[in-house]
Amino acid sequence: MLFSIQLLNSTRSQIAADATALAGIYGGVLHATNIAKANLATPASFTDNRNTNGTFTAVVAIGAANASAQAFDQGAPVLPTMNP
Repeated sequence: MLFSIQLLNSTRSQIAADATALAGIYGGVLHATNIAKANLATPASFTDNRNTNGTFTAVVAIGAANASAQAFDQGAPVLPTMNP
């Protein structure tokens, strides 16, 4: 396989993994699967830990290239106030 195709598939799979993990953190496995497929990626595995530590990990493949990404839902930070 040409190096340029491998590089392109590697980049595309990382972008798809990032988008898939973000979809998963807010919509679970179903939404993550839909986003992966919309990016022409094959979902390889998902780890849904939203209820324990607020993370969602996705592994996807495009061609021979695999990529993984993890999303973390921290929520809105608590801001200090002037109230005593």
